[in-house]
Amino acid sequence: FNPANTTTMMQVLGDFNQWDIEAPPMSQPSSFVWVDTLFMDAGCSFIKFRTNGVWGDDYGRCSGSEGPCQSPVPGESALVLDVCPGNGTGNALGEIEFPESADYVFIVDEQAGTCIIHKTGVVKTERFSWGRLKVLYR
Repeated sequence: FNPANTTTMMQVLGDFNQWDIEAPPMSQPSSFVWVDTLFMDAGCSFIKFRTNGVWGDDYGRCSGSEGPCQSPVPGESALVLDVCPGNGTGNALGEIEFPESADYVFIVDEQAGTCIIHKTGVVKTERFSWGRLKVLYR
């Protein structure tokens, strides 16, 4: 984590949107936290978080592999992955499995180095006073 972070924009890109660099940016509800809600078709999609409108310092996995469809989003909870800018072992999250066609929330917390993905209405997130995200399951 770099406290002098210069991320000014982040986008969720992947094969689900043909890696469209014109995709709308994520919102930034607080420092170092980026959020977007997207409709995802059931099945597997490669996902990457593109920063500042350019390729290079994108957020992807810090560890593990980007293997095919190895990370399912749980139906009643959230998928939580470690993410790093640029030089993680992978340059994307890998292929994420979405169990059903629905709206999904994507949250990247640069300070915590995490990505949280959950189906809309399943998980509530809150921020601790020191800036970390707390995930509450309904």
